[in-house]
Amino acid sequence: MAIRNSISRAKISNPRSGHNRFHLAPRLVRVLCGAAALLMVFPHLSTLGATRILASRNAPRPPLRLLTKVEEIRNLSRQEAARGYPVHVQAVVTFADLDRQILFVQDRTGGIFVDVPLESTLSLKAGELVDIKGSTEIPDFAPNIGKARVRMVGHSALPAPIRLSAESLESVTRDCMWVEVEGVVRSLEVKGVSQYARQYWEQDISTPKFRTPNPTTLVQVIVAVGLSRIPVYVLHSQALNPESYLGARVRVRGVRGSFFNQSNQVVGVNLFVPGLAQIQVVEAPPPIAAVSMSSLMQYTAHGTLNQRVKVEGVVTLQNPGRALFIANAGSSAQVETRQGEALNPGDYVEVVGFPAMGDFSGLLQDAVVHRLRPGPEVTPVRITAEKALTAESDGGLVRIDGRLVGAGVAPEGATWALKAGSVPFQARLPVTSLANRNLPQIGEGSLLRLTGVCVVNADQNGRPESFEILLRSPRDVMVLEMPAWWTPRRALTLLGLFLVVDLLVLGWVYFLRRQVNRQAKLIRQKTAAEVAIAKRFEYVARATNDALWEVDLIAGTLWGSPTFTATYGSLPERIPVDTTAMAEGVHPDDRAKVVAGISAVVQNRQTKWEAEYRQRCVDGSYANVYARAYIERLQRQNSVGFSQTHLVPERQVICSEPPL
Repeated sequence: MAIRNSISRAKISNPRSGHNRFHLAPRLVRVLCGAAALLMVFPHLSTLGATRILASRNAPRPPLRLLTKVEEIRNLSRQEAARGYPVHVQAVVTFADLDRQILFVQDRTGGIFVDVPLESTLSLKAGELVDIKGSTEIPDFAPNIGKARVRMVGHSALPAPIRLSAESLESVTRDCMWVEVEGVVRSLEVKGVSQYARQYWEQDISTPKFRTPNPTTLVQVIVAVGLSRIPVYVLHSQALNPESYLGARVRVRGVRGSFFNQSNQVVGVNLFVPGLAQIQVVEAPPPIAAVSMSSLMQYTAHGTLNQRVKVEGVVTLQNPGRALFIANAGSSAQVETRQGEALNPGDYVEVVGFPAMGDFSGLLQDAVVHRLRPGPEVTPVRITAEKALTAESDGGLVRIDGRLVGAGVAPEGATWALKAGSVPFQARLPVTSLANRNLPQIGEGSLLRLTGVCVVNADQNGRPESFEILLRSPRDVMVLEMPAWWTPRRALTLLGLFLVVDLLVLGWVYFLRRQVNRQAKLIRQKTAAEVAIAKRFEYVARATNDALWEVDLIAGTLWGSPTFTATYGSLPERIPVDTTAMAEGVHPDDRAKVVAGISAVVQNRQTKWEAEYRQRCVDGSYANVYARAYIERLQRQNSVGFSQTHLVPERQVICSEPPL
C-alpha cells in the first residue's frame, strides 16, 4: 500500500518522471486487444460475406411470368422484351402469308406480329383461331412473338376494325392492329408485287420458297388517304379487273403495318389485307375527263379531289418505271408512272392519271400510259438561264448553253455542274441512258450546248431557286468550245509548283550558305592558327643565335633565317635539285664528306643528319659549324624537305620546325 501511494505521489509531484508511460499503457493494451479481436473475427466475416455473395449469384432466378395477353407483350420495354418472356396466347389470324413469313394475329387486347420459322409447314388464313406458344423478342421495331409454335384450334370472326383518319393512321400505337381506312385507289399492280421485302433494307423475299403448289399473289394497291398515298398489300388468287377499282373510293380493312429504318424509326405506313372481300367500293370511279396539259391544277368550279384525267402528248423523255415527260401545243407536263414499257422520244401517247401539285408545276401521278403511234420528236426551245426559272420552261424540252464547272459519275447516272453566265445549274443523264454508250470526256471550262428537259426546283413558298436539265442520251451534249489550256485551275497548280520550287531553292541556298559560312569560319580559324605559328616561329628565329635554313629538294627552293643570312649571306630563290648544290658554301676539303652524308641520308630514307664542317661566311672566311638536320618526306612524288640548323659555338642546339 505504501508503495502504491509513493508511486501515485511521485506521479503527481513530478509529471515528467514517467507520467506518460503510466498513463498510456492501459490505452495501448486496449488497442492491441481490439486489433487482435478484429484479426480473429475478420476472416470469419469475410468468408461469410463471400459465401452470401456466391449464394446470391448461384441462386436460381425467379422464373419469368407467363404472358397470356397480347397487350402484356406490347407493353414491355425493349429491355424486358429481349429477356424472352414465355408466351401462351389465343388469338385470331388477321393476315397470313407464310410463304413470305408474314403472320399477324389479334386478341381482345391488341394485335401483334408472329415470327414463324421458314421451315414450318403450317397453312393459315384470316379468321382462324390459333393457339400460340413462344417467347417475346424485339428484333427491330416492336415486341413480337418469336420461336412460335402455332396450332389452329378453330374459327372466329375478325375483330371489329378501328376506324382511322389520315392523321391517326400515322400513330405508332396502331401498329399491327386491325383497322379500317377510306380513300381513293390510285394504282393497282395486277401481276403482284415484283420487289417485296418485309423492310426495304432486309433481304429480299419477293421469290420465296412456296409451301403450296398454287400460291396466292400479293397484289399492291396504292390508296390515297387524304394527302398520303398508302401501299396496300392484298392476297388474291383470282382474275382481277383493275378498271373497277382505279379512281374508286373504297373502304379498306386490314392490318396496319409500318415501314421503319435501321434505327427503328417509322418512315411509312402500309396495310395488309387478307383478300379483296375486305375492300368495299364506296363510290364508283367517276368518268375520266379529257383535259389539256396547260389546265392541270388550274381553277375549276366543278373539279373534285382524286379524279382521274386524260391528256395526250408527245414523249420528250422517259425514265422507265419512274417518270415520263410529254409535250403538246406548247405545254408540257411530268407524269409519274410505274410502267416499265420503253417509249421513244416522238411517240404520241395517251396518259390517264391523277393531277397533283409538283414543286413548281402541276403533274400527273399514278398514271397509266398507252402508246398510240410513233411520231417526230419535239423541237427544243432555246432558252437562257433566266428563262429556265419560269413555269413556261418547267417540264419542257429546251436547249441551253453553259460552261462546264465539274463532272461526276454515280450509280444513278452522270452529273455535270455548269454555269450559264452567273447562274449555276446541273445536267443529269440517267444510268439507263448510259447503257452500252460511251460517256463523252469533256474538260472543265468547255462551253457546252445541252438539249434536255428543264426541271425547276422551288422552295417551300413556291419560289424558283434552281433548275436542272435532264438529258436523254450522250448525244444531247454538244461541245461548242474547248477549254483554254491556261485555266484558273492550271494557273493555280503552276503557281503552287513555282512556290514549291522557290521554297526548295531558298532552302538549298540557305543550306549552302550555312555550309559556306561554316567552311569559311574553319578556314579563318586555320589561317589565324597558321599566322600565329608563323609569327611565333619568326620570333624564335630572331631570338636565337642559331642559323636556320631549309631546302626543298623537289621544288628547289631555299629559306634562311635572319641569323643565317647575316652570317653566311643571302640564299638564292631557287637551286638545282641535287645534293651537290646544298654544299655550295662548304669548304672544299669538307664538301665531299657533306655531299656523301646528305646523299646517304636521302637514299637510305633516314630522318636525321648531323655533321661538323667548315662553312663560308659573308666576309669570305670559314667558320666551324655543327649542323643538325631533320628530313621530312612528303608522300606526293617522294618529295623531301630538308630542315637544317647551324650551331655557333656559343649557342645551344635548337631544332627548326619542319616546313608547312
